[in-house]
Amino acid sequence: MFDVSLLSQLREGNREAFNSLFRHYYPRVMAYVAAMVEQEVAEDVVQDVFLHVWENRKKLYAGEGFHSYLFQAAYTRCIDYYRKTQSADKYNLHMESAYLEEYNALLRSDASVLEEIYSNVSRGSHAGKCADGLGNFGFKRRNKKRVWLMNGG
Repeated sequence: MFDVSLLSQLREGNREAFNSLFRHYYPRVMAYVAAMVEQEVAEDVVQDVFLHVWENRKKLYAGEGFHSYLFQAAYTRCIDYYRKTQSADKYNLHMESAYLEEYNALLRSDASVLEEIYSNVSRGSHAGKCADGLGNFGFKRRNKKRVWLMNGG
């Protein structure tokens, strides 16, 4: 059972009081957060909540509302996590589409160059040089075999 006097002791910097609160609330807050985010993220969120409690222990209200405070703090951090990942996903999607547009433009403009390279490789003019070059760079044997097969070997 939770004892409100632990909060008073926590405000004074008592580590044992913090450990008792942590042991009491950690499984509950963890289950709550794990229902909203992945397990690894949940662990980080809950640790962040308890770190915040410890760092701001002198500002804590020592009353019956501590339970609600912990769960609200955990909920807020989950929402923050979703906001951060959503903006990161939008950025990654934007960068990927920009890269693909640039790559497609390059392919369209240099199509004749690519056709010449492919035709030379298929005729075997550069395949032998590629195989020799691969040996110089220390590529694995299977890569040499692929080039050898491209050369008609």
